[in-house]
Amino acid sequence: MLTAKFMKMGKGGTLAIYEVQGTSAELTDFISNNYKNSTNGPAFKSSPTGEAILDSNGNKTPLYFTSFPLPGKNVKHPLYKVQAGDNKGSYTLDKSEIQFEALVAKSMGADLGQSIAAQMAQKYTSSAPITQSLSSLSDDEDDTEETSESASAEADMTQLAKAKAGK
Repeated sequence: MLTAKFMKMGKGGTLAIYEVQGTSAELTDFISNNYKNSTNGPAFKSSPTGEAILDSNGNKTPLYFTSFPLPGKNVKHPLYKVQAGDNKGSYTLDKSEIQFEALVAKSMGADLGQSIAAQMAQKYTSSAPITQSLSSLSDDEDDTEETSESASAEADMTQLAKAKAGK
């Protein structure tokens, strides 16, 4: 199965560049279908000197460009072959999982995009650890309040016991 892993941002941060991974046959099919109308030909991962970087099978690593990246810098996202329309035969990122999550969030009255944006903003504005799962976007404040209240009550009881023992 063809997968794409985020490599870097390009063109002033408006374009995401992914490196495509798969078998030799899959990579050949990807190149022939995704670059069939390209006047410049396919783009491959290369070193700063311009030499092609080969994968473990000795294949050049083709690049996939999109202005609609998926969350997760270190995740291998599946690619699927478009079955109809103007882009029939070309490959694109499989967004079905995140589209399903957005649908579920919308049905619950939430906006998944806003929740992800808030979580990303917290990463840069807070010293609290950020988890990588979408389940962390739920409101868990009630749990932390109960934990902190019981922890402070326990600390008060410990101080009271020490004070009584010291008399």
